[in-house]
Order: sequence, then C-alpha cells, then structure tokens
Amino acid sequence: MIASRPAPVSGQPTETSTDAPVRVTTDSMEYCHQLSEMIARMNRASSQPPPAEVSDLSSQGQRMCDEGQVRGGIMRLRRAVTLLRADRK
Repeated sequence: MIASRPAPVSGQPTETSTDAPVRVTTDSMEYCHQLSEMIARMNRASSQPPPAEVSDLSSQGQRMCDEGQVRGGIMRLRRAVTLLRADRK
C-alpha cells in the first residue's frame, strides 16, 4: 500500500515554501490605499517622473476606488505598480 500525504490546505506552509511571510490581500478600500501609497512612495524615490501610462492608471484606479469600484480600481493600481517596477529596472 502506498501512503499518500494529504494535499496542503490553502495558506498552510508546504515543504517548498520559503520563510517569507505570506501577504493576503482582499478587494478592499484599505488595499486601494496601500497600493496608492506604494505608487506615491515609488514616485517620490525616483529622480524621473512616472510614465504617462502609470499616471493615468494610478489616477483611474484611485478614482474607481473612491467611487466604490474597488476591484477595477485595484486592477489599475496593481498594473501601475507593475509598470513602475519594470520602468525602474
């Protein structure tokens, strides 16, 4: 008989997990604010202005979050963060 291990439950560490903490995010206004603050910090830390697409996505995302369209706002803010990270490399 071959003994099998139970599948890990979501959120539980596995043998291949690292020691890095897991960040759980939700579609919430708090996460919108965290992303907006992250974008602002990244912009302040840079010596050059952000690309136009980043500015547009950031503005759209914040506006959508403020209007209660949290999921769409988060999508735009996350895309802006991704573009900023790629631009800074």
